[in-house]
Amino acid sequence: MKWSLPVLLCLTCLTVHAQRHTHKHDAAVALTPALLAAEVTAGDSTDRQKVNSIMQWIAANIAYNLRTNLRATYTDNKETPADTGSLKPLNDRVAEMVLQRGMAVCEGYARLFASLCNYAGVQSELVRGYAKTGRNRFFRSNHTWNAVLIDSSWYLLDPTWASGYINYRNEFEPHFDDTYFLASPRAFLMDHYPEDLRWTLLAEPPALKEFDRSPFCTTAFVQMHVQSVFPSTGTLYARPGDTLYFNIHTLDTLHGSLYATDRVLLLPDSIANTDSSIHTTTLATGTNILHTSYVVPTSGDAQWLNLIFRDAVVLRYRLRIKPAATLADQSAVRQ
Repeated sequence: MKWSLPVLLCLTCLTVHAQRHTHKHDAAVALTPALLAAEVTAGDSTDRQKVNSIMQWIAANIAYNLRTNLRATYTDNKETPADTGSLKPLNDRVAEMVLQRGMAVCEGYARLFASLCNYAGVQSELVRGYAKTGRNRFFRSNHTWNAVLIDSSWYLLDPTWASGYINYRNEFEPHFDDTYFLASPRAFLMDHYPEDLRWTLLAEPPALKEFDRSPFCTTAFVQMHVQSVFPSTGTLYARPGDTLYFNIHTLDTLHGSLYATDRVLLLPDSIANTDSSIHTTTLATGTNILHTSYVVPTSGDAQWLNLIFRDAVVLRYRLRIKPAATLADQSAVRQ
């Protein structure tokens, strides 16, 4: 009997040493990402071969640890040291820590992969978002994975979920699972929903059924200590010309402005103030209730609404624009 990593690996994010290794190293010799990338990809002539070699090494050598605090969460990640300009790049520092310990949380897996790709001359990106495990209580960011550029095209992979599974003894079993390696975007979206919709790699990403019960909450939202939001459902039905109102009630006193935009990409504040697609309500200084509104356009094909606070998307709603005759009244809409 075995349990799949998607069910358990996002509940805790630390690892034990793997039982098998594709490369042996002298314990007295420090293994750096640069040296490892050169060794692992030696003989590879294409980016696809390099990416495959890197992923195979990670799956064989970095294992999952269930011995630590089971209440550890994505936002409690102690693997990621503070980022300062005077130190090595964050990906390299995390990668070195992972290699020294032979252990990693999901972000450690992703940063190790990114660091090795960098030294192998392959472009990659970290992607944060929601991973569906079957035990999720909240529709919010809880995981990190990667996108990688191969032959001028982007592909998605999850080094953590591709590395193995938890057996019936509650132990990690290293086993490469290509389900989460260079998967098709639509298949990957079934259980990986990114904060940045560009990393769905789909022109028109579908909405997950989770939007039926709540909006999508990003990492920035989690850090705001939110008490409640309005509307609380994630899918909003409206007519052209309707005004939608939004409230975010936090435990902390905040300073800044909340924006609502139907743009997929995050825009800086200076652009937001002049962009007609963004509607804003400037907050009074020192408040714990954030307000903003959005007027549904009479033309166009808006499908998503992002609420932005301090230049970071904090909530995402699915917008369904319907003819007036097909809509019932909705509490979020006022005319």
